[in-house]
Amino acid sequence: MNLEGLRNPNYWREFYEHVQAQVQRIMEMLNELGAISEKTKPIFHDKVQWKEVLDAALCKMKADLDAKKIRVDNKVSASLPALLVDGKIPAHFSICLLKDEAISLPEGSVVTITLNRLSIPL
Repeated sequence: MNLEGLRNPNYWREFYEHVQAQVQRIMEMLNELGAISEKTKPIFHDKVQWKEVLDAALCKMKADLDAKKIRVDNKVSASLPALLVDGKIPAHFSICLLKDEAISLPEGSVVTITLNRLSIPL
């Protein structure tokens, strides 16, 4: 962008509208995540494999992702240990994340999801 482009009021109007849309999407995502935690008290009794959670979310979001030709590579290892969680929250989080990607990314994008086991020395 050159200096003349920065002086263009249309640039700043479009930039402001883009930022406002991004903030609105983030607020909606946070509201969705907050709503699920308010409705029920979390009960951490479900063993969850992140790879399976993401695969299920990808199935639910397939039509939206396919519509924009967005490819998601789930590189999460099935060998990661299961997590003891409230089973609804990781699934809901995964769908919110994929919804955001489907909305914000340009057509033909590629998303790679990886998780690594964190080693914490004791």
